[in-house]
Amino acid sequence: MQPMTTTLRVGRRCTCSPVFKTKTIYLKLPPNDQPQGKQNMTDVSTTMAISPRIIIFLSALIFLQLAENVESRRAIRSIFVFGDSYADTGNHDHSAIAWQPPYGITFPGQPSGRHSDGRVLTDFVASYFNMSTPLPYNQRQGNPNLVRFGMNFASGGTGIFDTVPGLPNATAQIEQLQDLVKNGVYSATSLASSLVLFSISGNDYGFYVQRTRTDAGLPGFVETVIKQFRVDLERLYGMGLRQFAITNMGPFGCLPLYTAKSNYSSCNDTANAVAVYHNSLLQGVVKGMKKSRVNGSFILLDHYSSALSIIQHPNQYGKLRNALKPCCMGACGMRDSAGKAVYSVCEQRGSAFFWDVVHPTQAAWQALMKPFTSSLRFFHT
Repeated sequence: MQPMTTTLRVGRRCTCSPVFKTKTIYLKLPPNDQPQGKQNMTDVSTTMAISPRIIIFLSALIFLQLAENVESRRAIRSIFVFGDSYADTGNHDHSAIAWQPPYGITFPGQPSGRHSDGRVLTDFVASYFNMSTPLPYNQRQGNPNLVRFGMNFASGGTGIFDTVPGLPNATAQIEQLQDLVKNGVYSATSLASSLVLFSISGNDYGFYVQRTRTDAGLPGFVETVIKQFRVDLERLYGMGLRQFAITNMGPFGCLPLYTAKSNYSSCNDTANAVAVYHNSLLQGVVKGMKKSRVNGSFILLDHYSSALSIIQHPNQYGKLRNALKPCCMGACGMRDSAGKAVYSVCEQRGSAFFWDVVHPTQAAWQALMKPFTSSLRFFHT
């Protein structure tokens, strides 16, 4: 069967943020599994006497299989976080926008380096496992008591490959953990009982278009990103980490960066197509890891479908009412030469899904955790 051909619309991004210009590119998506034809089935009835020895032998096999499954799902004792601003809890220096008001206005009441009004994905996942939020890597000095909860290497604006000069891509983040292991901060035992939280939201693609000034090679670049993503996962597995929670890309075209053109009334299908292709390939990687690394546990947190459901049906998710318009309007966190804020903040932060033009609010992350929890239950707590 020939692969299905699907039209993907991609586009261009400005120097500050991903803004796509419509263009049509054809790429081949893997076809859904299809039956190769009906197979003749014959009911066979066989009568046999099963001896007690066979019963004992089969019971032993079942017990060993169950024991192996339990072994691959050890209780989570700490979390190691990799990725970008959706998971970063303070790895940028204090000159970064995430350290300026009004960021952090909801939690902890002042800027904390989180790219939101309050808590982000990492905080909620840690809370689910009844532990403190992992310490940001750049804040590890002077906090020895917090190291036991793991560490957050995620850095806003980064990707699988290099994006912002001076910030660590995913490979560099993994090397930071390797250095800590080498220096005895973490042992093989601690790694085996830890969870890897990996969140990549799409910075690679925006910076790719910005750098090359073309979107013609974007589908091939998506494939390159996913291949390196698997290399990174294999590297972490090789270090002794066995439990992985990986987010797929959210609906890129529903960011206020795009919805502003429709007065915050509709998503951009062109940009969403990039996320759909990325997610289809990532799903294949996770499926492959499950088959080839039987001692590991791999789950996919479906950010795309979960966020899209909330955006399309906000009334079903508590107080969320404003799905596509950001709470912090204007140049959030910026001030003019006179020190006057060039942004405004909505009164009902808990009703907005997006905080600024690209980042969810604390209320949005809390809503997303409901579908995420159904996947996280796979791990023993």
